[in-house]
Amino acid sequence: IIAGGSAATPFLDVPEFTPTLQSTSGVRVKIYIHLGLLSRDDCAFLARCAGNLNGWVPGRQGGGYSKLDVTPVLGDARLAACVAALRGVMCGPRYPHDAWLIKYPVGSSVGAHTDPVSDRRHYRVNALIARAARGGRLSIGGRRVAMRTGDAVYFHPDAVEHSVSRVERGERLVLSVGTTVPPP
Repeated sequence: IIAGGSAATPFLDVPEFTPTLQSTSGVRVKIYIHLGLLSRDDCAFLARCAGNLNGWVPGRQGGGYSKLDVTPVLGDARLAACVAALRGVMCGPRYPHDAWLIKYPVGSSVGAHTDPVSDRRHYRVNALIARAARGGRLSIGGRRVAMRTGDAVYFHPDAVEHSVSRVERGERLVLSVGTTVPPP
């Protein structure tokens, strides 16, 4: 369920797909894409931030991607507004959150995995800031997610496998905001 009544559309580019997937634990979960959650101007701003900020570190899944914790720079009003838009899709300001820019250069990928957490549920919204010219496609539950720049996908990374295919040309850039909450 999307908090705040946000408009969401089932996301996969498979016509017979139902937006409910079987999770790795056997629980059925819904996954949504929010079309145009961030504007072109927001995406251009975030791409400039990615090029100007220091502190990038290798991603924990390996595969050649890197990430930058943007919570220390949320004093920038525009960056904070972009993060707030993604937080609003999940559960609003009620729970602490993380916020990352994630960069996938040519040759990078992320294999299928889950992000387990103990005694909590993991919620995440990933907005596509820049799409790779070739490759770098997100899959969730073994199905490719069709996204345009500015679209955001809402899912439970602890419950369903997700991956990013190898970037063959260009660069993929994502703003990722997540939280963990006690189970219902």
